[in-house]
Amino acid sequence: YMLYEMYIVLTLMALRPVCALVFPSPRTPPSEVLIAQLEALRSADMPSTFKLFSCGRRLEIEEKSRRDVRETVKPELVYTKLMEMLMRDCPGLIGHSSSEIVASLDDTEQPFGYCVKMLPKWMYRVKLDSGARHFVFTLARESRGDREEAGLPEQPCWFVWSIRPDDDHGGNSPVLPMPIYDPISV
Repeated sequence: YMLYEMYIVLTLMALRPVCALVFPSPRTPPSEVLIAQLEALRSADMPSTFKLFSCGRRLEIEEKSRRDVRETVKPELVYTKLMEMLMRDCPGLIGHSSSEIVASLDDTEQPFGYCVKMLPKWMYRVKLDSGARHFVFTLARESRGDREEAGLPEQPCWFVWSIRPDDDHGGNSPVLPMPIYDPISV
């Protein structure tokens, strides 16, 4: 009996480093994932930034990194493409000096009577560099295979679904109408 207890303790000790390496875990709240993503973006750590994106976003970034559908893309090329995309679409995000979460919206409830299961989402509005820029981060709770590769059960975790600029200064700026494009004449 004592030998069995010792076996369990040694097994748990061996699993602890593997569990510590897998971030986020199913118990990680979305705010911690957001903070980790902001830190990775502040330090321009593209591998960590890429790792915290949802599976769908990662596939999209990998696809945009390929010159040909048959090409096997190298991680360095993916990270370079990710940096280019973020610098173009979200200027000021990479290398920012400070960040503050100013709003949070839980969108995890499913609409009543809705028959299609939707991913639970959480949205954050983040102020960067004392209000110079604002961004909206949307996180989604989804399962991903990298937990299985680490020998852990696949359970849903929070990942970054999207990042978009939001510089309307909290709704104080006048809203300009969007131009309407006729799809036939464009």
